[in-house]
Amino acid sequence: MIKQLVYAGFTNDLNKSHNRAMAHLNLMNLHQNRFQDIQEFRDQYIALKMVCVELGLRFGRCKECTLAIIKQKGITEPSKQDINKKLDKLEEEHHAIIFVYKTDRTRYVKYLQQMQKELLQHKDPFTQTLADASRILAGWNVKFNDKDHYKTNDANDGIAFATTSEEEESKSHKKKTITCYKCKNTGHYANKSTEEEMLIRKDQIY
Repeated sequence: MIKQLVYAGFTNDLNKSHNRAMAHLNLMNLHQNRFQDIQEFRDQYIALKMVCVELGLRFGRCKECTLAIIKQKGITEPSKQDINKKLDKLEEEHHAIIFVYKTDRTRYVKYLQQMQKELLQHKDPFTQTLADASRILAGWNVKFNDKDHYKTNDANDGIAFATTSEEEESKSHKKKTITCYKCKNTGHYANKSTEEEMLIRKDQIY
């Protein structure tokens, strides 16, 4: 798959620039399908990540951040190997975070909410690698039902409640036009007719 995307007839600089842009776009647009297995989605993400690497696209590799982190550990003159090792780690952490946010939100909404809560508490809730993120999500106890779906799906905001309101209004209007065949009053069915209403009806007849 990677060779097909990177090397399939695209050899000049113009096509390489186009490939980089498309690889970046494909990675940005990638999201887990609702019924897609998490391991399958992880493999799909890694494949697109490898395409980006082959094309020279690297994300999360901040040299200034790397040197600052190394300096905090007391290393004032890091070797090239130390820097590259830390850059690789930062890149992997960067992709692990992106991967989590690209998963199916209706399935992992509670996990994402928990992460955001820990961030507000100045904790680091993120995993260090894609493999760890995939493993945690695979074991996550998902509590999801149709009721939660209405709460978490932005596309459905207000629809369920509007429908319910309209139905109640329709029922209320219909009820006002109903005539009880026992007492001949409107607004209720015969099985809801009270003895008092029956007596009023008799008085009206006689």
